[in-house]
Amino acid sequence: GKKFEQLLIKLKLARDQMFVTNLIKCFPRKEKVTSKEIKTCGDKWLSNQIKLIKPELIILAGEIVFKNIIGNGNFKKNIGKELIEKKQRYLIVEDF
Repeated sequence: GKKFEQLLIKLKLARDQMFVTNLIKCFPRKEKVTSKEIKTCGDKWLSNQIKLIKPELIILAGEIVFKNIIGNGNFKKNIGKELIEKKQRYLIVEDF
């Protein structure tokens, strides 16, 4: 969307320089995804993608993604900041 495009301009990135994916890799038949479903379905697939792609920077968009990837910490205080966890760089942004 528009916010995502603005972020790319700010970071001086082109779409062909990135791989965009979702935290959730399989979708339950209901509207709302639970934390347990994120853990059991998302963790395995997403961590494998990260290992294969070896990104320089991962942009975490939104509090749900932040909490599932980083775990602890204050999402709102980290918006706009770059964090390094387990030798991986993360940029924390608001949800698009």
